[in-house]
Amino acid sequence: CGGRVGSPTTARVAMGGQRWKVVADGPLHGVQVRHRKESSSPLFADPLPCGAVVEEVDLVDGSLKFKRLSGVGPVSGWVSIRDTSQDLLVKVTTPSRTAKAGRSQAAVAEPAQAHAADHAVGAARPSPAGKRWIV
Repeated sequence: CGGRVGSPTTARVAMGGQRWKVVADGPLHGVQVRHRKESSSPLFADPLPCGAVVEEVDLVDGSLKFKRLSGVGPVSGWVSIRDTSQDLLVKVTTPSRTAKAGRSQAAVAEPAQAHAADHAVGAARPSPAGKRWIV
């Protein structure tokens, strides 16, 4: 599937639940999807392919109820996040809300500060015609 198992992946996604990426690359080239949480539950015909990104709806004892965000395969269902020897899905890391908020506030603050400096008393600035300086 191209990624290392267990390696963090960055994705740009809207705010919501935890995101997971399918990293299983066995004979199915993905993971089997069940209709319900129970391991005896019927399977969907198509697997959730390697590289697909899903949103966590519920997580119970290693079984993930998901909603598919990218890739092909079932739109929703239940998958195991790990088998006996490897991770089948790994958590996708996203920029924190705090970091996003900090950047947004800084982006808003910088133009406001620059605008205030342009109009400060005694500040030299070009005239509207741009040919002479007003002090």
